[in-house]
Amino acid sequence: MNYTDETQIQDYAAGLLSGSQKAAFERRLQVEPELKAEFDLYVAMMALDQQRLKKSLFDSLEHQETQPVKPGTSGKWIWGAAALAVLILIGGWYAMQSKPQTPAQPATAQEIALTFIRDAYPSPVASMGSNDTLQATQQKAYLAYRKKQYAEAASLLKPIADQPGATDELLFYAGESCLQTSDWNAAIAYFEKVGPGYWNQNAQWRLALAMLQAGKTDAAKSLLEPLRTGNKKKEVEILLKALQ
Repeated sequence: MNYTDETQIQDYAAGLLSGSQKAAFERRLQVEPELKAEFDLYVAMMALDQQRLKKSLFDSLEHQETQPVKPGTSGKWIWGAAALAVLILIGGWYAMQSKPQTPAQPATAQEIALTFIRDAYPSPVASMGSNDTLQATQQKAYLAYRKKQYAEAASLLKPIADQPGATDELLFYAGESCLQTSDWNAAIAYFEKVGPGYWNQNAQWRLALAMLQAGKTDAAKSLLEPLRTGNKKKEVEILLKALQ
């Protein structure tokens, strides 16, 4: 589970997600068994922590009730504070458990694809000294991409990716930067230029996602079929099932 999924699980359980974010996460829970298992485990751990806290508060109450009250003092305020804490805890817990859940509608392939898109491809990994061979503009673009400044990365990469002889890596990251800024058609154009080799399978996967967002469903499906045995086979199956 990546950091983004962990954060979304926590935010959803705390009621911090709303609108389209909440709906998208609920749809993912329906189609991603691993995410659902992680969410169920998180909720179970939360419930266990709540029970432990409740027991601790009740034990504190019992302790206060068995202590002698010193002359001139009163333990009422202690008992009242502890009792109020217990009531708030129990009330909040049962309110959360009894809150009606609105059944989520099945996610569309386009919506599922968008969740995969937002999990951006990792930034370029350069070995020591390799940056010396890169253009200054390309170095600056990769740095912007690493900082998740995708619009800046796209504006820097597109002009050099349009030049003859652009490498597959350069084309791929130009496409990915466009993908992260929802420039679907530009992303498609760059991913389609990636040739056979190391970057091709990832480019075909991201190309299919871009095509789904651009409404080119049939083209996306034809790209997904050969990827059923690749490194994204689980995600591919989820999308193909949604496309049925």
